[in-house]
Amino acid sequence: MNTRLRHWWIAGVAFAFVLIALPRVSHSAVSTLDSVIVIPNPYNLSGRTYGPQPPGGSIEANERIRFANLPAPCTIKIYTSAGNLVSTIQHTGAVTAVSDLENYYWSGRNADNQYIVSDVYIYVVESPTLGRRIGKFIVIR
Repeated sequence: MNTRLRHWWIAGVAFAFVLIALPRVSHSAVSTLDSVIVIPNPYNLSGRTYGPQPPGGSIEANERIRFANLPAPCTIKIYTSAGNLVSTIQHTGAVTAVSDLENYYWSGRNADNQYIVSDVYIYVVESPTLGRRIGKFIVIR
């Protein structure tokens, strides 16, 4: 008696798999700014790379400060702990080199194109429909 399996398939049997993409939740479903966060927090300046930027001027991943769970449109204002305005960002939700629907990737540079220094920074996210959220993030060396 030969018990060796000669074929691993069964004639007439077929298996089918269907992959379905789940729809992405739109910002119209967002009802609060409480989920807005800054990643990484704290942000380590010494972890930044100083090499040349890729074509198109996009920023390396470890050089960015990410504002996540943003509504579109909104305005992000970043202040030092002394209350000085560092940067004003208009987030539209458009997909660009520095933003997408829910995120904005900030280079950590001020209006004079200089890197920010170690400090506690205050951010204010203002949405025309959802109001205002105030938070903080830390930059260390």
